[in-house]
Amino acid sequence: MIAIKREIPPLVGFAKKNDRLIFQYCMLVRTVFIKYERPVTFSIQSKFGKTQELWIKNRLLNTSHRAIQHVPSVDEPDILISDYPIYRQLGANKQMEIFYWNGQPTSSDWERLKEKIHKIRSEKHKQVFDSLSFHQFS
Repeated sequence: MIAIKREIPPLVGFAKKNDRLIFQYCMLVRTVFIKYERPVTFSIQSKFGKTQELWIKNRLLNTSHRAIQHVPSVDEPDILISDYPIYRQLGANKQMEIFYWNGQPTSSDWERLKEKIHKIRSEKHKQVFDSLSFHQFS
């Protein structure tokens, strides 16, 4: 409500009288954004093979209620997770993040990965909001 007061003074009275209604609208808008948000895509390459990749994939997919999707490396994911150095080819996706960690990820590695995924998700949201145009009614 503070942002409304600063940006659109005529809505101050409306906001004071309708806190509950505004909360309901905010929850509806939140639901729409969550339902239609674009997933963060990831791929995994491990020197320990497919078993390790499958374990990491399942852990990532089961730990988040937000949209996240595993894709093959050739599909140019948002983030490539690896436990060994990867050569980025010239034609590769410039936006793709490469996340390195130990072969057996520690809790601090998982925390760093969580922060990186959050950053990527925020950037995707920003791109969507930048593409929208909002008009103020007079």
